[in-house]
Amino acid sequence: MTTTKQPVCVRTNEPGARPVARIRHHGQYASVRIPERWELVEFLSTVKHVGRQDPVRGFEVHKQPWPLAFPDVLDGKKIVTFPVGLLPVVTHWLHEHGYDVQPEDDGIAELPAPLFIDPYEYRTPLDEALLCFVYNHKRGIVRHDCVHVSPVRLTAQVIKAWPHQRIAICTTGPEKARRTRRELNKLLGRKVDLVTGRDYQELRDPVVVVSNGMLKALELCKQDIVIATTATEFGGLVVKRELPYLGRARLYGLLHQGKQLAPFDRDLVWSHFGFEELVIPRHGQVVTDTGRDTNFPNVRNISAGYTRGIQGRTQQDGLKPSPYQQFVASRP
Repeated sequence: MTTTKQPVCVRTNEPGARPVARIRHHGQYASVRIPERWELVEFLSTVKHVGRQDPVRGFEVHKQPWPLAFPDVLDGKKIVTFPVGLLPVVTHWLHEHGYDVQPEDDGIAELPAPLFIDPYEYRTPLDEALLCFVYNHKRGIVRHDCVHVSPVRLTAQVIKAWPHQRIAICTTGPEKARRTRRELNKLLGRKVDLVTGRDYQELRDPVVVVSNGMLKALELCKQDIVIATTATEFGGLVVKRELPYLGRARLYGLLHQGKQLAPFDRDLVWSHFGFEELVIPRHGQVVTDTGRDTNFPNVRNISAGYTRGIQGRTQQDGLKPSPYQQFVASRP
């Protein structure tokens, strides 16, 4: 990871002034330089349960600390590097430790207003809430019912809404990548690109389906949107520190609505995709903070109003406590 920008902590000479922590962005990572860097690294850590065979006591499960942030050196300065998904937590931590935070532009890809999608193109209702979510948030988690909601149809709607953006769909393996590509081809009426261990070709379409193991081979740094069909399988990128291969893309992860994540997997998912979440129990519906399914209005024949609604409405209305509260409550 190379950059000419240097994360700094500026201390002013004015009496009573709070030091300023400047957060620098490097694609999917951010960094900050503060004297308490080891305290921050310790705070941004999780616990992995590891099984070991003891010759006396037999099989045991041990808790192993696992860092989500990394001490690093940039231009001779000691810094802390962390996934951008944890930025709200880091910002709150810095405020609580007496810093004013000065963030810079994150450089993540901006999206134009989505194109209008004719709902009659699909046998299922249009998921307007999903398009609002993608437009308003640069990363997030989309939970869906595994019986009534098709992840491929959700993905196809995003592709239809932004046909000129470069979009990568990451799957858990080569066979699932091929199956996802076949379904997308039917829904889109064209052939999208495919990259697996055995399938690699020159990329000609803006959309590419790729298995997770091929992230290094594919220049995902050029993508505008990356959608992980299984967010938990995507979590290993934090451990392997492969996030730089995703460049400046917006990240979205799909999860089954009722899936309960282990603390270790949950923290990795938060590190990638942040704390914004959308729940889709059926196509055309979302779960609000009251727990009720809400049908979104039909948007056929009102393309202009559709765009205005997306720009002015946010689907995250108190769905859960603040990111800091969630993260702090789960600390070991």
